[in-house]
Amino acid sequence: MVSGYFLACRKIMSGSNSYTFAPNSKITRGMLVTMLHNMENKPYVAGTSKFSDVKNTKEYYYVAVKWAAKNNIVSGYSNGKFGPNDPITREQLAVILNNYCRYKGKYKAIHANFTKFKDSNKIST
Repeated sequence: MVSGYFLACRKIMSGSNSYTFAPNSKITRGMLVTMLHNMENKPYVAGTSKFSDVKNTKEYYYVAVKWAAKNNIVSGYSNGKFGPNDPITREQLAVILNNYCRYKGKYKAIHANFTKFKDSNKIST
């Protein structure tokens, strides 16, 4: 398991503010794309965000969300929003990490049988 210390030392994650790391807080969609963006050494992306709720350039996630959208790692919700402060669901995490693997050229098609999960009818296509 990767520790918060390991991630903080490599500048992949930072604290929730200058004095608090908050290791037990829920990860948001904005936090996840920021971590991925940090792992890529924060590449610059020109232009503005395509998401109606990601317009404030001073927000920590602004450039990361633009980068992730440009590289087809995230597509946002059908209503044109990204939801940067929404807690990320396990399903959303899996999709974003899958898209990140595609971006990195590490994608491998795997077909899983989800019928063994009693909530398999709730898995999005």
